[in-house]
Amino acid sequence: MLSPARAVFVGGSTVAPAIAYCRERGYRGIIEVVNPTRDEIAGLPCRSSLMEVEAVPDIAFVAVPKEAAVETVAGLSRLGTAAAVCNSSGFSESGQDGRELQAALRAAAGDMPLLGPNAPGFANFLDRAAFMMDHFGDHAPERGVAVISNGGAYLSDIGCADRSLSVGYLVGLGNQAMVSVADLLEVLLDDPRVTAANLYFESLTDVPKLSSAAFKAAHRNIPVVAVKGGRSVSGARATLSHTASLSGDAALASALFERFGWIEVATPS
Repeated sequence: MLSPARAVFVGGSTVAPAIAYCRERGYRGIIEVVNPTRDEIAGLPCRSSLMEVEAVPDIAFVAVPKEAAVETVAGLSRLGTAAAVCNSSGFSESGQDGRELQAALRAAAGDMPLLGPNAPGFANFLDRAAFMMDHFGDHAPERGVAVISNGGAYLSDIGCADRSLSVGYLVGLGNQAMVSVADLLEVLLDDPRVTAANLYFESLTDVPKLSSAAFKAAHRNIPVVAVKGGRSVSGARATLSHTASLSGDAALASALFERFGWIEVATPS
C-alpha cells in the first residue's frame, strides 16, 4: 500500500485535488479514475465501474458519499485490491447509525487493509507516493520522520510548516475502523530510512499491539514523540465529534507513554 505501482481514485470532483497532489509529489505509477457519470476528472478518462480498470490496483482512494462507500469498498475487496483509503465521512463520528455503517464498512473490506473511514490518507515522501485528500506539504528527503495521526489538521500543521524537519511519511488514519496507529508504527519501523516517529493520538486503541511496537522502536533505537489530543473537557468533546474517539484519561496516557520511554509533548511546535 505504501509504495504502490497502480492506483485508482473513486469519486467525483473531490478527488481532483488528491490526484493533483499525487502527481505533484512525483508519483510514477499508473493512475485510473472511476466515476459512472463523468467523462474525465483531472485530465484522466473515467471508468464507469471498478470492473473496467485495466488491472488490480495496489491502492484505492475512495471519496464517495457514505451510502456508496460500503458497496465501493466491497467491490474493491472482491477485485483483489491490495489496500484502500476511505476518505468518506459520516461513520462512527456521527452517532449510532454511523457506527453501524462503519461496522458494515469493516465487514465489506474483508482481508483488504483499510485506512479510515474519515481518513485524510497518506503520503510516502521517500518513494514519492501520495494519496491524500489535498495538499499536505512538499518533502522529498532520503530519510526522515514518520508522522502518524488520527486526523488531518495535525498532519497539515507538521507537513506544511516552515521548519527544517525532514518528513518521510505522513499517515492520517481517521476512525481506525481497521488499521490503527500501532499497525502503521509496526510497519514503518521496518523502513531503515525512518529516523524517528511522531504519533498524534485522539484515542488509544489496541494497547497490547502498541506495546509491541514500542518495544520494537526501543530495540531499534528509534525515538518516538507522542502528542495526546482531547486533554480538556472541551477538547475531549471536540475529539469525539472529529473521529469518534473517546480521548480517555490524560494521566493514564502519560503514564503509558512514560513506560514506553516515549517523549510526550503538548503541541506540534
